[in-house]
Amino acid sequence: MKDVEAETRPEVAAIADVGGVLLPKGRLILKPSANYVRSDVNRAEIAGFSVLPGIIIGNINVTEENRNTVISSMTARYGLANRLEVEVKVPHVWRDDTTTSCPLGGFGVDQESTTSANGSDIGDIEFAAHYQVNKGGGKMPYFVANLRGKSHTGKDPFEVRQDANNVETQLPTGTGL
Repeated sequence: MKDVEAETRPEVAAIADVGGVLLPKGRLILKPSANYVRSDVNRAEIAGFSVLPGIIIGNINVTEENRNTVISSMTARYGLANRLEVEVKVPHVWRDDTTTSCPLGGFGVDQESTTSANGSDIGDIEFAAHYQVNKGGGKMPYFVANLRGKSHTGKDPFEVRQDANNVETQLPTGTGL
């Protein structure tokens, strides 16, 4: 009976025979993804000095910032050889920021101001190559060398317009580096 079971079992190839930990030659994988981030920041800035505890001479500015960011991307991975893989990731960034500022004290009437900015654009495109250095398997680990870079396709945060209060009127979609 054991001989019959042994004859009917399918053969399973070892991982190292079909490409190791990377994609086999000629295989393409497309991976869509989406990430959502919400950030709320409350800040109080005091520019002045304290005469007595609780009494401040100067300006106080209270700021509330609400940020919503959605990054959707498509990543393509392709096996050039059984131990060499290339990758490209194209992100699209959507942002919506609202900043409410209320200066307190000083001369004049305290006035709350709200600034909103939103927009969407392509982000910084990323490129990568992965090479499996050894065959691995058994008790030997797999060693993979990686090389990664990115383009400057997104909107640079160091070049976006700001209003008189240094609040962005345009929103960046890239890193600027």
